[in-house]
Amino acid sequence: MGIRILLLNNRVPYPLRDGGARATYTLIESLCKQGAEVSLFFLNTHKHYISPDLVVKEFSFVKHITIEEIDTSVTKKGALKSALAGTSYNIDRFYKRDIAYDLGLFLRDNVFDIIHFESLFMAPYLDVVRKNCRAKCVLRMHNVEFQIWKKLAINERFFVKKHYLHYLSKKLAQYEKGMVPKFDAILPISRTDEQWANEFTKKPIKYLPAGFYFDNEKIKSKNGKNFFHIGSMEWQPNIRACEYLVKDIWPKVITQNAELHLHLAGKGMDEKFNSWANENIHIHGEVEDAVAFIKQNNTMLIPLQSASGVRMKAIEAMKYGKPVISTSIGMSGLDAMPNENCLIADNSEQFVNSILSLTEDDELYQKISSQALIYVTKYFEANEIANELIQFYKQILKPLNNAANQF
Repeated sequence: MGIRILLLNNRVPYPLRDGGARATYTLIESLCKQGAEVSLFFLNTHKHYISPDLVVKEFSFVKHITIEEIDTSVTKKGALKSALAGTSYNIDRFYKRDIAYDLGLFLRDNVFDIIHFESLFMAPYLDVVRKNCRAKCVLRMHNVEFQIWKKLAINERFFVKKHYLHYLSKKLAQYEKGMVPKFDAILPISRTDEQWANEFTKKPIKYLPAGFYFDNEKIKSKNGKNFFHIGSMEWQPNIRACEYLVKDIWPKVITQNAELHLHLAGKGMDEKFNSWANENIHIHGEVEDAVAFIKQNNTMLIPLQSASGVRMKAIEAMKYGKPVISTSIGMSGLDAMPNENCLIADNSEQFVNSILSLTEDDELYQKISSQALIYVTKYFEANEIANELIQFYKQILKPLNNAANQF
């Protein structure tokens, strides 16, 4: 029997249209391929609601699935309640007593070695887990969450909203820094987040990057006139990034080369974004096949001003031989080397120059493309990452197993 894992997540990681969903789905699948016995406990939010029948179908390779419906909508009443209690509203929205009760019952009826919290937003359920089982509790950090909100607050111009975003980031920081030491181990998704976690806990920490499957497909990539951004437009940092791209960067690009085209796609890209469209900017909305969209364009742009964690789409673009031009923030979770396997541009002038360079210099384009593919193939293979994680789990379980063998 393989190691028994219960994975808790604050949303159903399906369909695979954003980086977070893809990272979680691939981890679950690769753990099962490596012989782990995986059960799932998902919150099914109204915002990302998925039919339970579809969830069971798409995760048919796991041992058991529990799906709990929850409404995490932002409301004035909920925000006020959290403010009066002095708690983090970002976190409070994902906790419900009925769900905690169901989780407790499930834990009493089943035995697990590891309870894997796939998100900080499931941390409110740590107490009920501790009370109902002896398993090791591990937190996977997709981001240092409060840093995202802090940067959003810094970039916000409207005073009232800016003040409230600062308040949210402060409360979230207090919660995040307080919760990290309570877990038995931490799994940061980036080296940057690993450094942060080391400041707040002495528990075992293992860098756990997002995994991808690599096949023997021969990558053919060439420079061209089509630049692109793909990412969820339900996420404020992506909205801000695209506004910066459309309103500041691209007009300067067009004055230098009017034949270049910008293609924007992503979940939540509804009709209000159509106002950005013109003869050089194309709004695709939520595309059915993200891989096909990446392949049919030439270069990925990531002008993020606030973020944490890792840009999954950047890794995916590199996987298909597409060079990436990004801000330092956009690539902060990766060990990619500027001018070697990516280009870094931290202001609009640098973005314009990088875009024009890759358009005009095919040798530079091919260099960045080939080195990027070598980089992601070496460090982000899903099965190897899953195997390393299982070995890490076995290490942290040794004291528990030794104690059990004494009886």
